[in-house]
Amino acid sequence: MVYIESGMDFTPLFDTDKSKVFYIEKSDLYQALNQGQEGVKSVEFVMKKGRKIQFIECKGSFPNSANPEKKEEIEIQCQKLYNKLHHSLDLLLAKQVGISKHLNYEFAKELGNPEVLDVNLSGTKIIFLVVMGKNEKTKEWYKKEWCKQVQKVLNNKLIPLRKIWDIDVLVIDNEQARKRQMIA
Repeated sequence: MVYIESGMDFTPLFDTDKSKVFYIEKSDLYQALNQGQEGVKSVEFVMKKGRKIQFIECKGSFPNSANPEKKEEIEIQCQKLYNKLHHSLDLLLAKQVGISKHLNYEFAKELGNPEVLDVNLSGTKIIFLVVMGKNEKTKEWYKKEWCKQVQKVLNNKLIPLRKIWDIDVLVIDNEQARKRQMIA
């Protein structure tokens, strides 16, 4: 199976160690929670690496942060990222305390390992990793230098979650993702 998001092939994430990654956005769990209506948002992937758990979101429709006219649009997009991370954290916590009836659904093996959500949160570092991909409209790749401004806005937007969960936020482009062996 190939895992394409925002013009990037994330298959290497699953090829390295499928048991450490869960493609939550495509899972039966996510579908069951929404049941034909938008309501619960989610990041694309949750990945466990040692004592770290990464919530990975891929964006292909983010405005150029170097353009001052796009400031309001960037704020709106960062609010959407906030919602995705917040809901994903809620989902993780609901799984931890066993309160969501939807968390017992069967999962397709090709989507990775839903047991990633069973991580012991004590001493676990949480990272929100946003990977900027190819813009679906312009077909241009997001530039590395634009990521810094988005990360700054996102860090400000995420202050409550960062304080509560001690979250590190990182916004990278496709080249940085490739260096991290996340994409082909």
